[in-house]
Amino acid sequence: MNEGTSQIRDTANDVPSDVPDGLLYSEDHQWVRVEQRAGLTIARTGLTDYAQDVLGAVQFVALPPVGAVFNAAEPCGEAEASKAVTDLYSPVAGSVVAVNDALLANPGLMNHDPYGEGWLYELQIDPASVSSLPLLGAQPYRAFLDPQSGDLQSVGPQSVQPPGAAPTAGASHG
Repeated sequence: MNEGTSQIRDTANDVPSDVPDGLLYSEDHQWVRVEQRAGLTIARTGLTDYAQDVLGAVQFVALPPVGAVFNAAEPCGEAEASKAVTDLYSPVAGSVVAVNDALLANPGLMNHDPYGEGWLYELQIDPASVSSLPLLGAQPYRAFLDPQSGDLQSVGPQSVQPPGAAPTAGASHG
């Protein structure tokens, strides 16, 4: 495990999940790394370790085109895997400025290195929106994955679902 990560166990499936510090997480199991580059605010996104494990071996990925503009929680692609097919949702609003073309030839990168070479795409986002992104930090996301921790009182086991599953009562999508 990399330094700066914590490994928790998904007790429902008895699966360990890496949750690196320094990233933001959506409740539909995507991560976001916000960076400043050449005066632009860029959000790189991908599926979490938990999501790739729930999906199984990723066999195909459809990524959004560069230049496409998405609102937060809007469908923007698709991943097909051995256990499931899921829509990919943009975790934040912005304009696509780069896609990970390596995934088209080797979608398994999403399984082997979900926080590194398995990233999906990058969005240019409004820098003023960063403080209000509807995302969780690493510790709250760990609590979301491990509802027995009690850190997030409103999140229960019924809320943790495979990416793309229909939300249950009390679960938010986005």
